[in-house]
Amino acid sequence: MGDGSTSTTVTSTSTTGRPAGKDRLKLAGRMDLHEGERLIDSDKVTGDFGTVRVAAVTDRTGVVALRLGLGGPAYGSREDAAGPWLGGPDPTVALNARRKVRRDEREAVDAELTSLEAEPATDPVRKAALEARYRVLDDMDLAEVYPLGYTAVLNQRAVQQLRATLAGALAAEAEIQGVADAYWTEHDHLEAIRDGLRGMTRKWTPEEEARWDTATADLEALAVAGPDVKYTIFAEGSIPASWADIHYRVELDDPGMGVDAILAAVPHGPDHLTLDELCGVDAAARLNRTQATKILRILARHGGPKTSGC
Repeated sequence: MGDGSTSTTVTSTSTTGRPAGKDRLKLAGRMDLHEGERLIDSDKVTGDFGTVRVAAVTDRTGVVALRLGLGGPAYGSREDAAGPWLGGPDPTVALNARRKVRRDEREAVDAELTSLEAEPATDPVRKAALEARYRVLDDMDLAEVYPLGYTAVLNQRAVQQLRATLAGALAAEAEIQGVADAYWTEHDHLEAIRDGLRGMTRKWTPEEEARWDTATADLEALAVAGPDVKYTIFAEGSIPASWADIHYRVELDDPGMGVDAILAAVPHGPDHLTLDELCGVDAAARLNRTQATKILRILARHGGPKTSGC
């Protein structure tokens, strides 16, 4: 980590063997697994803005839980100062604690050097040792690390609730999107008729004048009866989970842009950020319909009901 601490790889406390499914994140042998747990598979969904990282684990009784990491674009990547995502709780707390110890040591060494320089008889050996230690500490990356996302552990009930919520919201949005798509399909068809007539270099025939009038009248009627699509929230709330709760909002601002499914893991405690605040610091995942549907497939594979409408 560059903070002078000894880095160790955390592995399973039991003999797990190879994952039963595809380990796309290559977590086997690197995850922090509890006694008796086994990695089933791992996956990743890259959103329009943000990242979802998933690891499915099973305990000794065969019960499956999902470790769901939700964060910004760099969450768990090589650009994340907190390190790669290993399916564990927020590592920045321990990392920042280690770095604070080193910062405090650096300040203490600096203070002692300043004191020694003021003394008429300074121990040269002690001073040289302090200077060497200060150079080592000063070369370390000891800046505070801010989390780019968090991980929640979902039991079967939480998996099913998230799956049903997202599927229902996407189905509701699809109805509105379908009306809007039909409107614009007809709108573009009528405009194409008028564009064809506009492009003529000769005088229109009576039939062509009638076609123009009909297309124009149909466009005016279509505008009156057209869909009044406003900003709509199809689902918003939270789902209790371990380590952190899942907060979500599925919204439609512009049919031309499509639906947004916003997901974040909010750690337990009074001092953590809200969903909007996590979006503001790039620590939430924003997904389009295709990406959200991939999440639904992962949820369904590990306990979510086979809900239609997505």
